[in-house]
Amino acid sequence: MRRKSKLFHTTILIVVLGILLPACKTREKLVYFQHGDLPDSTEQKIPFEFRYKPNDIVSINISSSNPELVKPFNANLLPSNYPDGYTSGNASRDGYLIDEQGEIQFPVIGSIKIGGLSRTEAIEVMTKKLKEYVDDPIVNMRVTNFKVTILGSVNQPGTFNIPNERISLLEALGLAKDTKITGIRKNVLIIRDEDGQKKEYRIDLTSREFYKSQVYYLEQNDVVYVEPNKKERFGSTVFKSSTGIFVSSVTVVLTALNIILNQ
Repeated sequence: MRRKSKLFHTTILIVVLGILLPACKTREKLVYFQHGDLPDSTEQKIPFEFRYKPNDIVSINISSSNPELVKPFNANLLPSNYPDGYTSGNASRDGYLIDEQGEIQFPVIGSIKIGGLSRTEAIEVMTKKLKEYVDDPIVNMRVTNFKVTILGSVNQPGTFNIPNERISLLEALGLAKDTKITGIRKNVLIIRDEDGQKKEYRIDLTSREFYKSQVYYLEQNDVVYVEPNKKERFGSTVFKSSTGIFVSSVTVVLTALNIILNQ
């Protein structure tokens, strides 16, 4: 009887280990930032520099110590309905559209090229041109249609309007309520428009090397796609049914062994 009891408990142990070991392996697929050296905060510099692109819509406000002088330059300025926080849906359309040549049509001055410039560089260009008309112009600029799209195995996919000109991939995934447990974190796809061509980047969120990536910060109109794993692709219903069948089968086997060993 003791031998039968030992055999029974050994069988249970093997079954339990068979269930738990895959769960331990799953950690490597789910947990962020596992591998690689943690970057030194005093040395790490994540590459990021926002530059204006064609089809950006830029809100431009000119101010001065003499408000009357700057009125003509704010002639097209509409009351902005741009939200203060992160939102989803269509972006605000107030501002000046940058055309395919990288230029905007500004009141009084006419064509001004700001495409390809950073915010600081664009403000310098605008200020220089305005000084021909105003002694002390102050220029404020902001893109009003900055957005990113998050698709795939996330909890809240969609297109999100960004209230500033800088957002990290992690912040974007936060807006989408994080990846699902079935999302493949080791192969996240970022699609970016560079010089009129689509370029793809693959990111492993389980590695700290991600900190050094040039797509750590997203750009205007970037698309993030989190690929679903096999279980999600085959359908959650099928997966749940298979799991139920497995558990039922194990129960039947253990019951049968118990009956046999106690005869």
